[in-house]
Amino acid sequence: MTLLSAVAFCKRHLGDDSEEARKGRIILSSLLLGGAAVKTSMTIYSRYLMYSLRKSKVEQASNSKNELISIVKQPNEDTERITNLSIMELVEKLQNEELKPEMVLAAYQAKALDVDKQLNCVTEPVTGARNDARHLDATDKAKGPMYGIPISIKDNIALKGYDCTKGLSMNINHPMPNDCVLVEVLKKQGAIPFMKTNIPQTLMSYQCSNPIFGRTKNLYKSDYSPGGSSGGEAALISAGGSIIGIGTDIGGSIRIPAHMSGICGIKSSVYRLSLKGNDEGWKKYALFCPATGFLSRDMDGIILAMRSVLVPMMFELDPNTVPLPFNEEMFSSKQSLRIGYYTYDGFIHATPACERAVLIAKEALERKGHKLVPWTPPRVEHAYDLIMNGYFGDGAKTLFTGLENDKIDAKLAPSYYLMKMIPEKLRSYMGYIVGLFSPKLGKILRTGLDASTVHDWWLISKDRMNFVEEVLNHWSDNRLDAVICPGFAVPAVPYGLTITFLCAYTALYNLLDFPAGTVPVTRVSAQDIEQLATKYSTPDFVHKQLKKLCEDTEGLPVGVQVVSTRWKEELCLRLMKEIEDDLKSQ
Repeated sequence: MTLLSAVAFCKRHLGDDSEEARKGRIILSSLLLGGAAVKTSMTIYSRYLMYSLRKSKVEQASNSKNELISIVKQPNEDTERITNLSIMELVEKLQNEELKPEMVLAAYQAKALDVDKQLNCVTEPVTGARNDARHLDATDKAKGPMYGIPISIKDNIALKGYDCTKGLSMNINHPMPNDCVLVEVLKKQGAIPFMKTNIPQTLMSYQCSNPIFGRTKNLYKSDYSPGGSSGGEAALISAGGSIIGIGTDIGGSIRIPAHMSGICGIKSSVYRLSLKGNDEGWKKYALFCPATGFLSRDMDGIILAMRSVLVPMMFELDPNTVPLPFNEEMFSSKQSLRIGYYTYDGFIHATPACERAVLIAKEALERKGHKLVPWTPPRVEHAYDLIMNGYFGDGAKTLFTGLENDKIDAKLAPSYYLMKMIPEKLRSYMGYIVGLFSPKLGKILRTGLDASTVHDWWLISKDRMNFVEEVLNHWSDNRLDAVICPGFAVPAVPYGLTITFLCAYTALYNLLDFPAGTVPVTRVSAQDIEQLATKYSTPDFVHKQLKKLCEDTEGLPVGVQVVSTRWKEELCLRLMKEIEDDLKSQ
C-alpha cells in the first residue's frame, strides 16, 4: 500500500475498526514517522557536512597563514620602513628599482599576518603571490603604473583557484576558474594580489562576521565593527597591512567600512568598472547591481587604482563596461564648482560627529574656492522603501538561498528568522500594528512585502526610474555639480543590533547609481558625545537606539561622503582629494 492510497483508505475508514482499517492506519503512521526520520537524518547530515566544510576551510586557511609566517617571519624594521611609505613613495621606489617587488611583498605579507592576529581580517593568503613578484623582478618589460604594488582582495572578488564564500558554507571548495576582469587588468598593470579578506555572511550587512572565518575587529575599538561588507579590507588597510584593496558596494559596502575605519573608499557607477568574472549572485538583483571600487589609506591610492583600470584593456575584456578612459581634464580642473551639502536627509538624524564632519568638509571646499549651498535629496524615506524592495522584494528568498542547513551568523539571525520563519501575512499584520506606534519598526517588519507579484515588481521598477529622474531634476534645478553629506548616520557601531535605516545615507546613491566616495575628516570628540546626550533628536524608538549605540564612540574616525552624477567618478576623486589636501595643510 502506497502512502497516498493509505491516506485515502484512512480517510474512508477513519472510524472503521476492521482489521484492514487498523493495518492502513498503522502503515500510514509508519510512513509518516519514517518520512520524518529520513528528513531529520538528512538535515542532520547536511548540517554536519556544512560544519565539516567550515572546519576544513579554517584549517586550510590557518595552515596557509602559518606556512607563510615561517617564510616571511615577524615584522621588523624593514617591514615598518616599507609599509610606512606612502603609495606615491612606494611607486617611485619600485619604478626606479630602489625596492624590488619581492621585498615589498614580503614586508606587506609580514605586516598583514601580524595585523590579522589582532583584527581577524584576512581569510587566506594568496600562495602564488611570491611567484608573481619574482616574475615581475625577472622581466625587463616596461613597468606598469602599479608595478610591484601588493593589493588585497575582498572575499567575493574572483581570484583564480580561490573560493568566493560570501560567508556561506555551501560555497567552500568551489574555487573560481579564472581571475575576474578587474583583477586581470590590475595584474597586467603590475599589481600583486596577496591577501583575501573577510566579509559578513551573505554580504548584506554593515557588520563583518560569518560562521566560517569569524568576526573582524575595528582597529580603534576591538568590540566594534570595521564596517561591511568590505570590512576585512577596511580593517587590514586601516592597520597598515595593505595599501590598496578591491571592494564591492551594493548599499554602502565600500563607503561604510571606509567611514568606520578611517580610510578612503569609492564606488563607481555600475559598469564604469568591470563586474565580469565575479561570483554571479549579484545578477539576481534587477534593481540593484553592485558597483566595484577601491579602498586605500589615502586618496593617492584610490586615484592610482582608478587610473590603472580605466584603460582599453578593461573595455576590451568586458564590453559591458562604458568605454570611458580616466578623464584627466575633469580630475585636474581648477574650475570653481557649485556643491550641495546636507547633514540631515529628512529621514534619519545623523549624530553630531557625522554632522560636524560635513561642516568641516564644507569649509575645506570653500577654502578651495567652491560655492557650497544647502541641499536635501527629495523623499529619502520613499527611496528607502524602494531600496528595501530592491534587496528583499522576493521575501529574501534569493538572499537566503543556501542558508537552510548552514550555521546562521548571529548578526544575520534577526533578519533571517524575521523574513524566513514568520509567514508573510502574519508579518504584514504585525507590521501594521507595530507601525501604529513606531512607523520605522513597522517598516522593518514589512520589509520586502510590497513586491509579491510580477506586476508589483514592474511598478517598483517604474517608481525607481521616476525617482532617479526626480532627483536629477532637483539636482539640475539647484545647478549642482556635486554633493557632500554624512558618510553614515553614525560612527562605527558595536557588534549587536543592526539597524537597516542607517544605510539610507549610502544606499540612496546605489539606488540612483551615482558614483560616491568617502574620505576621513575627523574623530568623534568629547563635545560630540556631550551634544549627543543633550541635543540629538530622538523622535522614535529607532533614534533612541542609535543614541545608545554612539554613547561610547569618542575617538572613532568619521568620514564624509562625496557624490557626483553618473560617469563622473573623476569629479568625485577631485573633490575628495581637495578635502584631504586641505585638511592635511591645516
